Amino acid sequence: VRWQSVREFGARLKVDEPRAFHVTSLTLSLYDALPIAKDAEVHWRELLRCSAYLHECGKFLNLSGFHKHAQYLISNSNLFGFSQRELEIIAACVRFHRKRMPRTDEESFEGMDESDRQRVAQMSAILRLAVCLDRGRLGRIRRVNLIQQRAGRHVLVAFVSRGVDPSVELYELKSEKFAFEKAFGSVL
Repeated sequence: VRWQSVREFGARLKVDEPRAFHVTSLTLSLYDALPIAKDAEVHWRELLRCSAYLHECGKFLNLSGFHKHAQYLISNSNLFGFSQRELEIIAACVRFHRKRMPRTDEESFEGMDESDRQRVAQMSAILRLAVCLDRGRLGRIRRVNLIQQRAGRHVLVAFVSRGVDPSVELYELKSEKFAFEKAFGSVL
């Protein structure tokens, strides 16, 4: 029921569904590969899934600053089955998936405890990577895996469609990996 309400909300806001599904798939692959997925409450994965699907919904209002518009739309929505706290978490993940990273004194974090703030920073960093991996919007990178080499070091393995050049996505990944490294205390 919750996922259906997210899909209906996305449809009303003209979300590019094929892209939303692809970014969601990449996002969940990254999340599932991290140790955080094993000890996290199940609902964090679901909230990240919703964030990934709705990450561009703010384009319905305006392309400029669409991540801020998305935050507003999500936090003020009545998505069926979600508490206001869950909507605020989804909205914050979407807000910080691009441009600057969250600071501890964010207005978006009002009412969130330290644990939630840290988790939102991690979730938005994962979403940021997934969006980078589809920067060209052509699905050049079909799927990904994240392998922990040793403590504090991860390697991202990208599976590329045959005969395509993923240089745009790889360039973006290099420029955006800092958010992941900061949120997880790991080198990528």
